[in-house]
Amino acid sequence: MAAQSCAKHERGRHAAEATGKKNYGHIPHLPGSRMQAHGTRYELSHEPFVVFDLMVGDKRMPYDEFAERIAVGEFVPPTLLHRGGPLSLDETLKRLGERGFHGSLDPVEGAVWRVERDKPTGKNGERRHIVDCLVKYVRPGKLDGIYLPELSGQESVWNWRP
Repeated sequence: MAAQSCAKHERGRHAAEATGKKNYGHIPHLPGSRMQAHGTRYELSHEPFVVFDLMVGDKRMPYDEFAERIAVGEFVPPTLLHRGGPLSLDETLKRLGERGFHGSLDPVEGAVWRVERDKPTGKNGERRHIVDCLVKYVRPGKLDGIYLPELSGQESVWNWRP
């Protein structure tokens, strides 16, 4: 695992040098889509890192706090399709479109639902907002890792601006 992390960090460092952008690949607990294409290629109009979560220990940060914090660092978040009550898969896919919002060259992988709620703290009726769970839909036919050299036998495919 450590060797894999080091290899990812090195790829990120080289890509950052090539693009003149900051290297965020070394930040622990900042999940996101990075520069090396795994199963989807992108022609990006923004930096090649989309942050989709912020972890504090083993807990996910609620969306509003997540959005506020990544905005300070000028990170790119995924596009928010809906906020509020339930949203059907059909409506989600309609809003997402075939290629999504980040320059996908391939059909989008799917969508993620964040389910959040207020949880009682046990102190004087106080509540705190928490992430209850995430649910991910992956489109039929999506193949994981098809652009990774260790699986494809081809050169790495990079998601960065020329």
